[in-house]
Amino acid sequence: MLTLARSKWMVVCISLIFVVLLAASCAPAATPLPTPTPTTGLAATPTNEVVATPTPIPTEIPTAAPTPKAVDTPISPDEVPRISLEELKELMDSGASVVVLDNRPRESYQMGHIKGAISLPWKPQMTIVDLEMLPMGKTIVTYCDCGPGEADSDSVAMQLIDLGAEADVKVLAHPSIEGWIEAGYPTE
Repeated sequence: MLTLARSKWMVVCISLIFVVLLAASCAPAATPLPTPTPTTGLAATPTNEVVATPTPIPTEIPTAAPTPKAVDTPISPDEVPRISLEELKELMDSGASVVVLDNRPRESYQMGHIKGAISLPWKPQMTIVDLEMLPMGKTIVTYCDCGPGEADSDSVAMQLIDLGAEADVKVLAHPSIEGWIEAGYPTE
């Protein structure tokens, strides 16, 4: 799992890349380089004189290889651990350190949610700021009302893990919020 310090380092690197790209876009236009010749190395002239020919300039910028994920890091939403309604209720009743995240739109959250849940609506790209607002070192349980796949809560859980959440991240198993309400468990 990525550490919070490594995540902050990644944000610094991305910020520096942004600054370099911004500076490059503000710089005056440069004179275009001549198109390189397709041959490289040595070539013979009609007088059999050997001369060096220009070496082509690479047209692509090499990119860094992606950092491999840790062995214990889930690589797909299906690999994120699930927690049942009953297990979550037992954790909460025992006073365990658990943070429940409601990933539904704020309007749905305001109409009713698991007691004590924090509203963190799904979005396609979470940031380190989203992660830093959460207490770490606790079990984090995400939930939504997406149905059996729990797509939004799976996505949020994977993003938290990818951002380096230092927590045990789980997804509340289907039927999620509907099952919680039907079971008569506490809501707000």
